[in-house]
Amino acid sequence: MTQPPVVQRKSGSSPLLIILAVVGGLTVVGVGVCILSGALLVGRKAVQNAVQPPVPVTVMYRSSAVGKGYVAQFHNTSEKYITVVVKFTNKTLGTTKSSALEIPAFGAKEIGWQEGWEFVSGESIDVSMADHQTLHVTIP
Repeated sequence: MTQPPVVQRKSGSSPLLIILAVVGGLTVVGVGVCILSGALLVGRKAVQNAVQPPVPVTVMYRSSAVGKGYVAQFHNTSEKYITVVVKFTNKTLGTTKSSALEIPAFGAKEIGWQEGWEFVSGESIDVSMADHQTLHVTIP
């Protein structure tokens, strides 16, 4: 996808960004205030992410039957075998873990303490896949 055109207009001391992208005949507009010079790239990435399809995965969780914490369940909602990258974050302990996860068409995979991560309340899970929006889930 080519980069969408960007028009900058000055509003006081901070430039106002208006970002346009045409996708399938529809015009997508994003507006934001540029505080740092890198915000322009963030704005473009946000528009690109907005026009990408969501990751075809749903995330559920259940209490662990034999261990501690929760078990995360990753369900592939598509008719294709997919590989996603999952990232687990515990902000309290400052720990993260990332791994590739292969899920068959309309299938599911589970990750819990036996697979090396004991999910607890407040942890976050990010599921990403090329050319798709990243899914973000927080364990309540």
